[in-house]
Amino acid sequence: MTSDPKVIIALHEQAMDWADKARSARRERDDDKKNEFMQKAFELEKQAALMIQSQESEPTRSVLHRSAASLAYKCKKYREAEWLVSRALAGNPPGEIMDELRRLNRKIYFQLRMQDRDVALSEQEFSMKLDGNEILNGLAPVDLVTHRISKLKKIFWNTIRQWNGLEFGSSARVNEQSYTLWVSAFEPGSLDVVLKLGISGQMPFSNMGGFDTIFGRVMTSFSLLNDGQFEKLQQHIDNDEYYCNFVALAKEIAPDGDDVVNVNLGALVEGQRRQVNLVRQQQEFTDVRLPDLLPPSNGLHAIDEFLTLRGELQFADGRTKHKQVKLDDTNSGKSWTIFVAEALMKDVVQPHFGEQVEIVGKRMARKKTLPTTLYLTEIRKL
Repeated sequence: MTSDPKVIIALHEQAMDWADKARSARRERDDDKKNEFMQKAFELEKQAALMIQSQESEPTRSVLHRSAASLAYKCKKYREAEWLVSRALAGNPPGEIMDELRRLNRKIYFQLRMQDRDVALSEQEFSMKLDGNEILNGLAPVDLVTHRISKLKKIFWNTIRQWNGLEFGSSARVNEQSYTLWVSAFEPGSLDVVLKLGISGQMPFSNMGGFDTIFGRVMTSFSLLNDGQFEKLQQHIDNDEYYCNFVALAKEIAPDGDDVVNVNLGALVEGQRRQVNLVRQQQEFTDVRLPDLLPPSNGLHAIDEFLTLRGELQFADGRTKHKQVKLDDTNSGKSWTIFVAEALMKDVVQPHFGEQVEIVGKRMARKKTLPTTLYLTEIRKL
């Protein structure tokens, strides 16, 4: 095999031209051409790298191997990428190039593990940036971050379930697949959380449009909520239970005005960067009118008379038609029975069991107002 520098340089330049074409195709959302062009770039760069026989030709040898391995990674040829990195490390790469090769090798190893587990990760990323009085130089109380990530996870999960035509609360699985949400390492000097969706098994996206559809629907929901377009949001979600669940979870993600004063959500959807800067504070969600989800039963209904209670959330019965919790009101000492919609019970209410909470609810009535029974409309931890 020749090691003529002119031939190697020519191959490398051709490879970079095809890589540029692949990036242009990606911007134009032409995945077929992007993949074709990236494959050509990889083959040319690999050919150039393998032409260098001498390990003394550094850093050129390791740079070309790193470039070829990176292109193999982008083509999802992880075994070839691993081999190219190993071949580069077997030489004598400079320290900086060696560090880059090791970082790339970790990424390759992770993808190989995902392949072994039959898990596909989205190339798209969903980001959440937090700013506030409790956040400084990339540090924040862990609960402020993990709490919001857990709520985002539920929003993604419910978006997928609804898009697959499942009723809220149904025990049916989504095409017997397992969806997961992955969090990337936090960016230094900030609190940018990067999330990726993963799915194990074959990709059941024939009726969903892929990861772009999921990210796009979630971003649209947050955008409509943030702009106060509640009727359009309800039409967009098109199911009262999923709608109420989304609003309740979004409220817990929103800024509290003190510890977290800004929540910025972002995603790359179909090649376009979309962002929503949540300006609606948690306390401003009272103007979001939610439909009553109380199942009819012997004339039992909620009336537009609101009460606010404080106390420890106790006892739950999710087996009955009307899901219930108990709360001993700190002010009056009365024990209250509080009906909870199924859309709110598991994702919103259950995490607060045993905690001191404030509950806003509607009075319940049959023929007359019941003295110590409410229908829950809001809950927050004290």
